[in-house]
Amino acid sequence: MTATATPSLVLVPVPPNLVKLLERPDSPLISANGQLYIQSDNPVFTDFNGGKMKLEIDGSTEVKYIMFSAKALSITGSDDSRYWQWISRDDSNFPEVAKLTGVCLFEVKGRFDCTYLHPARFCKVYFILKLQGAYGWNQNPVWFKIETARQQEWSFLFLSDMNRLSYHPWKASFNVLPNNWIEVYAGQISVNETNNSSQNDMKFTMKLYEYGSWKGGLILDSVKIQPVY
Repeated sequence: MTATATPSLVLVPVPPNLVKLLERPDSPLISANGQLYIQSDNPVFTDFNGGKMKLEIDGSTEVKYIMFSAKALSITGSDDSRYWQWISRDDSNFPEVAKLTGVCLFEVKGRFDCTYLHPARFCKVYFILKLQGAYGWNQNPVWFKIETARQQEWSFLFLSDMNRLSYHPWKASFNVLPNNWIEVYAGQISVNETNNSSQNDMKFTMKLYEYGSWKGGLILDSVKIQPVY
């Protein structure tokens, strides 16, 4: 019988601006030689904020991305199983994803203090979703909005035909990921160099401005924030 190798744990340095974000029981910090670390065998931390967030730190102690699960977002009607269902999938980034059965009012919201990602110059925002048995998305586009106290960024996408209006300057770009997940690039916001939380409090929204018809067949996995240094 061949013995299974046990992964060796390493101390991953924590960027100073992330200390407050990571200072919680489910992501313990270790202090050594005046530096704070997280003990891990992988720079990707999945059991974070009750399993609702995931982040990756590269070798230079900069954050590569932070992901918010659907559970960490504000989804209109998600507390009513007639409209949304919480399901598990083997191909998702988190233990549970939000499956839209059918709604008239579609809105997903979240927020994040980009100061945690200082000295990043920009924060890019992506919505990760999948269409399965989709209906009701053909009349109007879904709008994506990113905003801080200083700026706003808008984009849109027709989920029923994502190549529609391909050359419109406000059209959101997207990538098809493995297992037919879709990563929609909603835009980017600049990070205030003063490291001021009130200026870097970012809100992001995915919304359909059409209330008269039902739509469904969408599965929401997460929102990813990727800093640009």
